[in-house]
Amino acid sequence: MTDVGQLRFALTGREVESDLRRLTRVMPLRGPVTLAFEREPDFYHALEVEGDHVDVAAVHDGGRVVGFATQSLAMRYVNGSPDLVSYLGMARVEPRLRGRQVSPQAFRMFRELQLSLGVHHIFASVVATRSGRHAFPQTPTDGIPGFRPMADFCTLVFPVNARQTQALPDGIRLACEDDLGQIVACLNRNNQPLQFSEVWSEANLQCRRRTRGLAIGDFLVATKAGRVKGCVALWDQRAFKQTRIIDYSGLLGMARPFVNVFCGPLGKPKMPARGQLFEQVFISHLAVDEDERKLTLKLLHSLRIEAARRGGISNLALGMPAADPRLETVRRAFRGLLYRSRLCRVFWPDMEPLTRLQGRFRAEISLL
Repeated sequence: MTDVGQLRFALTGREVESDLRRLTRVMPLRGPVTLAFEREPDFYHALEVEGDHVDVAAVHDGGRVVGFATQSLAMRYVNGSPDLVSYLGMARVEPRLRGRQVSPQAFRMFRELQLSLGVHHIFASVVATRSGRHAFPQTPTDGIPGFRPMADFCTLVFPVNARQTQALPDGIRLACEDDLGQIVACLNRNNQPLQFSEVWSEANLQCRRRTRGLAIGDFLVATKAGRVKGCVALWDQRAFKQTRIIDYSGLLGMARPFVNVFCGPLGKPKMPARGQLFEQVFISHLAVDEDERKLTLKLLHSLRIEAARRGGISNLALGMPAADPRLETVRRAFRGLLYRSRLCRVFWPDMEPLTRLQGRFRAEISLL
């Protein structure tokens, strides 16, 4: 616990869970589209899917929680070997406190935990401005660690055609319990070459906390000669993770009803009215042996068919590194809207020189 002026900083738990949910509702992220990333009905349901161990650093002003930051720890591949990696996730603070020494206190508490657990790798996902920069320093300063860009990350959101309910193509089927071991093997052999990608096991893939809302029946598999050579999952997290449209800026808000008329023909998601939820379901656990582009498209088309068959799903969201050679092929096939963010390595002055990392970086959008 740390005190700065009248503010009190402490690692916290469920005793302030309702305050954490309140802050996600009332402190949206502003931009051309202002969004609130809500966490109903339980803040920790969304946080716990991010890692095996999660921490919340809360800022208290008297009896009120006025800000927070989160950290999750999970086993990820680093240069081909499993290692414990920290992900710095959601952070919110009331506008009146911005500019005060709030962030350094939360970072410092997380750093103490990282040192105690022997964590040598830390990363975060940040939103880059139009200039390509982000709000955090690239070198440590004033108690804040450095954020060094390591990869651009793209999120593609495209609509589901409710009338597209044909049968799945040959070679693609819904998974069953007997496929679990092969799915884990497929995920790991494809994730291993990718930096900071998840290490999966049968235990954590079936863990109700780590994969809340995801079941083996939500996977599609591509098989050949009895072997799973590709997989993908439809992970519906809307029961505990929501995105609400708060506002549109300028002409965008006025043009919204007219733009929506053309969204269908253009393959774009419709823009909900202010105050409504933007409904999306994640495409997750995409793994295809040798990054085979035709099979990747076949699995994604099949998943959209499955989403249409289930009903009630308006949009699908897929995250891919900008350097993934399949990205442009997927964009041409599904069009949709593309959002860009940046994955950054986070480091402190007392850390050893950053380990040199080879190859592409990968992060599962459903876990960020």
